Amino acid sequence: MPKPLSRFLSLLLRHKPDIIGIELDRNGWVDLDELIQKLKAHGRSTDIDQIREVVKTNNKQRFKLDEENRRIRANQGHSIDVDVELSEKVNTEYFNLIKNST
Repeated sequence: MPKPLSRFLSLLLRHKPDIIGIELDRNGWVDLDELIQKLKAHGRSTDIDQIREVVKTNNKQRFKLDEENRRIRANQGHSIDVDVELSEKVNTEYFNLIKNST
């Protein structure tokens, strides 16, 4: 079940949350209990353990659970407007080299 569930979660969390009536917050998060309830209401029975397995085993790391394991979001590839709070990664070694060479 992980592969079909993973694909459906990608659709919901990256493109069309309205298919099952979930609403993502501005950072793309949705409450897991709400997600599971809406999935069941739309004929896609799942549980928290199956969702955790999808998050853990997805080779492209498409999903993330919050620190309390109460919310989920897609990490990338959204066609809807969300802010996944990415920060620029600075190469400190390169920065220090430039700084020290001037």
